[in-house]
Amino acid sequence: MFGDPVTNPMGWEHVELASLVDAEDKINYGVVQPGDACSSSMGKPVIRVGDFVTGELHLSRVKFIDPDIEEKHKRSRLTGTEILVSCVGSIGTICKVPEAAAGFNIARAVAKIPLRSNISRNFMVYCLRCESVQHYFQKETRTVSQPTLNISHIKAAPIIQPPLDLQRRFADIVESVEQQKNRMRAHLAELDALFASLQSRAFNGEL
Repeated sequence: MFGDPVTNPMGWEHVELASLVDAEDKINYGVVQPGDACSSSMGKPVIRVGDFVTGELHLSRVKFIDPDIEEKHKRSRLTGTEILVSCVGSIGTICKVPEAAAGFNIARAVAKIPLRSNISRNFMVYCLRCESVQHYFQKETRTVSQPTLNISHIKAAPIIQPPLDLQRRFADIVESVEQQKNRMRAHLAELDALFASLQSRAFNGEL
């Protein structure tokens, strides 16, 4: 449908990622020194790389930090519409920020990408995950104490821009697949619960 974003065999417009970012925001990383963890009732949630290693964000595992520390990093606070990329240690893991994470912040090892409203996030997520862009991230990674991908290199990532209707068609396909996956997960959870119930009743002599 799109072809490789770097070699661009389809001849789409080729731009740097920074040109697709919301004009009132920017690509940046998060809290450098989060301090000691706080309780969920007192702290502010911060997303770390470990919270989305599978490419999906697991909000139940986030760390909470001192609100005074978080307040100093308002520039990296999330609105629930961004894309995240891991940029320290594990490089190039990509995920969408759900609406439920609005108001959360991010750690130093994570960069947020706040796209313009007319850019398809679903298209961009899969574009950033594709082999050629991931290869670009790895090529630009620098290692001092640990692998680090600088913000300047994230901004310069090569991105193709197919027609918006094609991006939206792809986004619709992705959304349909995601809905099917969610239904299958819910069905599997029901089967697991049913099996656990049957097992309990069997060993309690209730069957």
